[in-house]
Amino acid sequence: DRLSNHNTYNKGEPWMSYRPDPAHIHCCPGEVNRIMPNFVARMWMSDGESGLAAVMYGPSTVTAKVGNNMQKVTIVEETDYPFSDRIQFKIKTESPVEFRLILRIPGWCNKAQLLLNGSPMDIETKQGSFVEIDRTFLPDDCITLILPMELKLSHWPYEGVGIERGPLVYALRIQERWEVDEKEEKCSKEFHSWNLYADSDWNYAVAVEGGPLDDIVKVVHMPMSDEPWNIYNAPIELHLPARKVKEWDLVKENTVVAENITEEGLISVEKKGNFVFTPQLPPPETLKDRLEEKVEDVVLVPYGCTKLRISIFPKCRIK
Repeated sequence: DRLSNHNTYNKGEPWMSYRPDPAHIHCCPGEVNRIMPNFVARMWMSDGESGLAAVMYGPSTVTAKVGNNMQKVTIVEETDYPFSDRIQFKIKTESPVEFRLILRIPGWCNKAQLLLNGSPMDIETKQGSFVEIDRTFLPDDCITLILPMELKLSHWPYEGVGIERGPLVYALRIQERWEVDEKEEKCSKEFHSWNLYADSDWNYAVAVEGGPLDDIVKVVHMPMSDEPWNIYNAPIELHLPARKVKEWDLVKENTVVAENITEEGLISVEKKGNFVFTPQLPPPETLKDRLEEKVEDVVLVPYGCTKLRISIFPKCRIK
């Protein structure tokens, strides 16, 4: 909410909250709107030698002049990436055209596959590199890039773990309670200022110890929608066992000390209020005695689908 910025700088101010002008610095909201145009503008690039490079993946169409004769070609990219591991590039040209098509192999993928019209291609696909397909393409040729997505753990301080699958980090699906902050002077009918609270439990340790991750975590594919980055429409869910951690609660304080920039420079300022902050992970040496006996099934969704985020968890065993 409006008092939940937990950073030392401007601690206890609205910087972390969902409102039209959370930081009182007008460039911040404006920069957010540049993300998608910049992403789209860099999806396709020239290789500098009359070829094309697919650099960022997503549904798209590109038309360019390629090859030594600068022949017009259109490539239609069809995919549900990053939720799907399959990307298709359909070549649209009036006659055969020779040029180089370059595809990016992400660093997380070590078993990428290439197909030409459904048949495997004898081309090495090294993770964290670009693969070059230099050939004469026929009208309606189809190149398929398959990027198998494997589950893995990332490791963090306090023995915390994150769960990743392919290009995506996953976070706990927390039920959200949105409340309009009427105290915010810049709140309006068109642009609400929001306080956002958890409306379901979040204090879980994930039971990922004691076996292969593929045997513990169930990957559930859901239908694609027009809003895949919505918490209720997530195309991929991870289901896994977890146990609640006792006495792991939000941190509530009445007084905080924040660093603020003034005309005199950086100074420390004491502030009064009803502050609520994200807690640190429980100390690992205390975790065993704080775990509930009951094992529950929790759901993780892609990090980008969430607004309240727990993506690094204590880890435990089922028993």
